Amino acid sequence: MDRTTVFVFILACSFGSIIGFIWSLRNLWLGKRSQYWDRVDCEIIESRLSLFSSKPSPLISYQYKIDGIPCKGKRIKYGGVRQGYFRASAYCDQYVKGETYQVSVDPNNFKRSVLEPGPSSQIYVSIFLCILLGLIGLDGLLTF
Repeated sequence: MDRTTVFVFILACSFGSIIGFIWSLRNLWLGKRSQYWDRVDCEIIESRLSLFSSKPSPLISYQYKIDGIPCKGKRIKYGGVRQGYFRASAYCDQYVKGETYQVSVDPNNFKRSVLEPGPSSQIYVSIFLCILLGLIGLDGLLTF
């Protein structure tokens, strides 16, 4: 490999880790804030497995009303939910189509909602991996 290719690869890793880190911190922050949002009733309008990737994931959509204004959401938890057939099926079994549940709604943006308030444990792994990739990229840039 020539030096330009290595440099571009190191730069891409560094830039990607910064974007991933910012995105993960945003999800962590929103997840923490969602624990204090207002809770309202919602109806599950879709609950099924998505089989578009090698690991199935739950597809759960819900609708709720704020001051008579209908809203829809699909976020289960900030930071994502664990994928795989059994875990995804458990979410679909937990949130049944046509049933009513509580959803947390951001009082500053009523179109932002989440079924399970709080950050996912996966978010911490994501933050760690972004920091690790960033340090590797930084080390590569400094020693290049």
